[in-house]
Amino acid sequence: MAPAQEQDKNADFFKVTHTSEQYDYAISEGIKLFTRMGFGNVSIDDIVSASGLNRYAIYSAFGAKSDFFKACVRRYCATQIENLEKLTNDPSITPREAVRRNLYAAAEEMSASQAGCLVCENFTDMRQYTPDLGEYCQNFYLTKEAILTNLFSKAKQSGLIPADVEPNHAASAFMIFKFGLSNEVKRNSDLELLNKRIDAFVSAMFRD
Repeated sequence: MAPAQEQDKNADFFKVTHTSEQYDYAISEGIKLFTRMGFGNVSIDDIVSASGLNRYAIYSAFGAKSDFFKACVRRYCATQIENLEKLTNDPSITPREAVRRNLYAAAEEMSASQAGCLVCENFTDMRQYTPDLGEYCQNFYLTKEAILTNLFSKAKQSGLIPADVEPNHAASAFMIFKFGLSNEVKRNSDLELLNKRIDAFVSAMFRD
């Protein structure tokens, strides 16, 4: 094949278009990959294999590996906040049930992937390779804590948690438990067992 023909062939190959659904899928798979393996252990080949996108599509849409990682972290954090707000803003769901459902959903996701929290699992690498994500994730935690504090404030006003428990401390306790859950799932990912521990935590937090 002549050089010009070879060049045209390569150009056609790199013109492969990908839909937004494919990019969404790539990010979803990237979240699982980085959570399970950690940023430092993930290669571009791993991303190609997991996402179904070729190298050119990844570099064109996201940039370097660190840029793809940033897209995954932002999607993960935004989804976490959105799901939590849906639960806590639904007037038909009690604070106790909102906490239980959020933790059940987290346990199911962690059990399926046999990995914990994307941010927790990559915090050290994040500080080294993508320091600008540090502030973003800090805001993520603060936003999450504020939503939970508001939820526990409502619970306290309704007498659902003890009067001597401060809502912000209850919110912190929730986040500490969820962090522990993300570590526990790596030791034992049995969903039934995880849910029993969640039930015990919820029962300890709320009055009947």
